[in-house]
Amino acid sequence: MLQQTFIKKIILFLFIFSSTFIFSQDTLSKASIIDKQTKLRSLEQSRWEKLVTNKVFSLYFHISSIGSSDFFDVRIIRNDGETFNIENGQRLVFKLPEGDSLSLINPKNEYSCIGCGAVTLAVGGNNSGIEVSYMISKDELSKLEVNMAKKIIVYTTKEKVESLLTAKDNEKILKAIIATQDL
Repeated sequence: MLQQTFIKKIILFLFIFSSTFIFSQDTLSKASIIDKQTKLRSLEQSRWEKLVTNKVFSLYFHISSIGSSDFFDVRIIRNDGETFNIENGQRLVFKLPEGDSLSLINPKNEYSCIGCGAVTLAVGGNNSGIEVSYMISKDELSKLEVNMAKKIIVYTTKEKVESLLTAKDNEKILKAIIATQDL
């Protein structure tokens, strides 16, 4: 009887602890770092959002602003264990309505490794992944803000990874753009 009560208390504690952790993660929509000397924001960053998931890969993104530079950051997790690279000059492309597209260029070589694309320990920690930061201009952010992207394509050394985007996916992108804009 005493053992059952003890076990119930442990289970209750674990449940409360894990649910508090999960819900506290969900309320963070952006991070902001203030430079102590200049008192200016030096980094604005939206939270990681899942954009695509299928049998082969999962793609998470966030948008970050460092000073006057903006970045569309992606983490790609391979669900099949394959390794891959994204080399300098390879592109991330958003297909927009009416045949238009928005192309972002990777500025340096990036190599996948186990856990490199992980968003948390539980999401991607044991899989091959990669994180890449693509520079994006204010004009390109505005273009993404106004146009609903129909597709995202990420070129890697092995293949092009592509997926259709839904209205819900575009809403995530829009929220991330808004979260990183100066107030």
